[in-house]
Amino acid sequence: FFTGLSNPVISFLAAGVVAILFEPLRQRLKRTVNRWMYGERDDPYAVLSRLVQTLKSTPTTNEVLPAIAATIGQSLKIPHVAIWLDQDGKENKAAAFGEETTDPVSFPLVYQGETIGRLEIARRAPNEQFSESDLSLIENIAQQAGAAAQTVRLNAELIRSRAQIVNEREDERLRIRRDLHDELGPLLASQGVKLAAACQMIRTKPEKAENIVEEVIQQSQQTVADIRR
Repeated sequence: FFTGLSNPVISFLAAGVVAILFEPLRQRLKRTVNRWMYGERDDPYAVLSRLVQTLKSTPTTNEVLPAIAATIGQSLKIPHVAIWLDQDGKENKAAAFGEETTDPVSFPLVYQGETIGRLEIARRAPNEQFSESDLSLIENIAQQAGAAAQTVRLNAELIRSRAQIVNEREDERLRIRRDLHDELGPLLASQGVKLAAACQMIRTKPEKAENIVEEVIQQSQQTVADIRR
């Protein structure tokens, strides 16, 4: 474009002016392409702020991890995100976003020095390596997600504990009902019958009546022990 200019100084200045004028456009185009391909990895503060806002606005504990996975996937243009938790000696998938792919990269979820799970991130394209900025940002996100993951684990343990208490209490109620109906009830009824028989025999067969009364006394002692139990 500038080859027709005879003065090399003018050509140089003109090229410099064009470069200065088009540099902002080039930078803006570069940012647009990067955002389209890599999401907001060049703005980690925005991603972390969005993650914090997601945690604040999530209504229930069960929705926390799915919201985190979705935020990571949408903010960084990740095709698949999964969160795995260690629960009851097993690894369970607690949340997922996008379609599962092969060859993911895992980042540990740590809470107070204990690894409680992992964050699984799929590559944007097969055999693509994450950049240093990607890895740094994802590691920061994993640190933030560790506390949320621990809250979900504790909530799940609390629910299981409550269910176990309810089941054990119901089993105990059924056992007491069965004992009252099948054991204590008939035993008390039989004592009344035996005492009535002893009353009839007390004059004609005093020894027999005495044996019946002693038997009733023993049954009463056993009944008291059963009721206390």
